Amino acid sequence: MKIEGVGLPIVTPFKDGEIDLQSYVKLIDHYINQGISGIMPLATTGESPTIDEY
Repeated sequence: MKIEGVGLPIVTPFKDGEIDLQSYVKLIDHYINQGISGIMPLATTGESPTIDEY
C-alpha cells in the first residue's frame, strides 16, 4: 500500500471549555475543499490531554 498526498494535523477548536464542533466541521470542510488528502485530529497543539472520552 502506498500513501500519497498531504495529511494535515488539525487544531481542535474549543469554545467555553468544550470542543466547538461547528467550527471543527467548518475547518475540516475547508481543508478538504483545498485538496488535503487526510486529516490528523489531536496532532498539533497538545490538546489531547484536555479532551475526555464521552
